[in-house]
Amino acid sequence: MRIGSHRIQLHVGAGAIVVVEGGAIPDASGCRVMVPVSDADAHHAKAVAAGARILGEPTTYPFGEPQYSALDVGGYRWTFSQSVADSDPASWGGELVNP
Repeated sequence: MRIGSHRIQLHVGAGAIVVVEGGAIPDASGCRVMVPVSDADAHHAKAVAAGARILGEPTTYPFGEPQYSALDVGGYRWTFSQSVADSDPASWGGELVNP
């Protein structure tokens, strides 16, 4: 799936490989890790209580996923995402591509 001109996703079984264009927040390695969670708000609250370096509050995006990101001690960015709704990728700038 292509998303605008800044991201591509390759779905493999229940997982996905996502490649994104660099953003405004530098990452130590140039890579990011996305982790599915069952409750983004509860996960965020637990991370805040543990002193995590949070980059923003959980935000629900048009593609149906509340997400938030944090940096670990090495400067690596981790995004935690909860799937709550399916939506047509075309409605938020995505394009399904079949090989």
